[in-house]
Amino acid sequence: MNNKEVEVQRTEEPGGDDLDDNLQYDLPNDGSENDSDGSEEEQEAPVPKKPANRIQAPELTSLGPKEEIPYTIGIPSTQENLDKILDGQSVERQLLILQRIRLCNHVSFSKENRDKMKRHYTFLFNRLVRLASSPELSTEMIDVLIQPLHELTWDKMGVHALSLFREFLKSMEQKLISPQNGNWGALELIMLRVIGYIWPVSDKRHGIVTPASLLMGQYLFWHPIVTYKDVLTKLYVTNIFLTFLSPAKRFASEPFCFLFSVLDAFTTSSDPDIPMYSPSWNIPPDLLSLQNPRRANTLTHTDQPIHFLLLTGHREKELTDVDRLKVLKTGINLLEQLIVMYTETLSLSYQHGLLEILKVSLAILKRLPVDSYPLPIKSAIQNLDLKLSNSISTCLQTLAPLKLHYKKPMPIRQLEPMIAEPYMVGKPKDKKKRDESRIKKQHKREFKAAERSLRKDAIYLQGLKDEQRREEDEERDAKRRKIIGFLSSQQAELKRLKREKDRPDLVL
Repeated sequence: MNNKEVEVQRTEEPGGDDLDDNLQYDLPNDGSENDSDGSEEEQEAPVPKKPANRIQAPELTSLGPKEEIPYTIGIPSTQENLDKILDGQSVERQLLILQRIRLCNHVSFSKENRDKMKRHYTFLFNRLVRLASSPELSTEMIDVLIQPLHELTWDKMGVHALSLFREFLKSMEQKLISPQNGNWGALELIMLRVIGYIWPVSDKRHGIVTPASLLMGQYLFWHPIVTYKDVLTKLYVTNIFLTFLSPAKRFASEPFCFLFSVLDAFTTSSDPDIPMYSPSWNIPPDLLSLQNPRRANTLTHTDQPIHFLLLTGHREKELTDVDRLKVLKTGINLLEQLIVMYTETLSLSYQHGLLEILKVSLAILKRLPVDSYPLPIKSAIQNLDLKLSNSISTCLQTLAPLKLHYKKPMPIRQLEPMIAEPYMVGKPKDKKKRDESRIKKQHKREFKAAERSLRKDAIYLQGLKDEQRREEDEERDAKRRKIIGFLSSQQAELKRLKREKDRPDLVL
């Protein structure tokens, strides 16, 4: 292992996710551990620390696909330099390059790294936008950028990430309300998916996730369906919307209404009991209707998922009955996921609304010509029909009648006359001023009472202290008298013994 690798490992240890911005990691001076025996004057005068001798990571301008990746890599100064480094590299090498750039230039190492990492985050974001809007879409190259963006977002770059994604959501909103080009492309769909990967979608009010959810609901509700690409785009948006709603188990009506309109386009008869959903969801009659319904049950590959690359093409694809049946299969799968999610999570108080949704779903499924569909679609419809029937029976068994919110009884209004109080000399005429003066007097009276009680408490506490001190003095005096009496008795005995010894008439 060479010196560069050792330097990288040493800088990775303080570069964790939960580091403080103000921490500075300085190398200790030589002999700092052995200076503890110095004089007090040397200890009182602190020696200024020398700055750490860190190796400045060099910036790369180009890197071959088979060249050895340096252990220390500086942040690219321009967008072109970053593209030159990453273009032509494999997925593993790109992840390793971006990881080493983040670790060698962590924001906790110096204050200048924060601005550099903001610039680096902007370059990564611009590269993601460029790859997502490219005609030759590469999902692997896009997946490479998601992990570094996620790590940088949660590593003290959250505010900068919020500003970038918020500006992009504003552009999506402007594109949505534009009458010329209101359809979303692969770029908008990929960015919505990236938002779901980077930020937690279960937060109630989030600066990015909540506006993105509102935009998806507006797109499903307002954007008209004209072409087959519009149907695919809305199906993909519904799938993303489902991933936003499922962790927190929130409810949204737009996915249900769109899926109802898709399934209703495959029906052969109309039902006046089923309400219209929205004028913007009126799918053209020849768009999803089967051209040859008699041979539909012989078609194959109808259960395969719709590829995302179909949304990137600018030319409209010539539709076949297989493509239409794929749309039907996808709509049934999404509706089944929504039904399963809400039947398992909604409480009893929301079962009235859920019961209406289940009834409409079952009524639309009953109108589908199931016998003319291939076996995978037929089995999917039958399974969803069975789940809907079981859910409706469960709701009916546990359904309770609606109850009004309990309120306290309102008293009857009494029309009592307003009696003016007699005027007294020296008091203000206005009732508000009288109340203010009364409150002031009451406050003054209560304040004086509080002062009196505090004085009484202080006197009482002082009396307790004096009594305790008096008892201690008496006890100490009693001990002193006892000791003095004992000593005086001993001294008297000693004097008596001396007198007896000194008497001459006493001869032993």
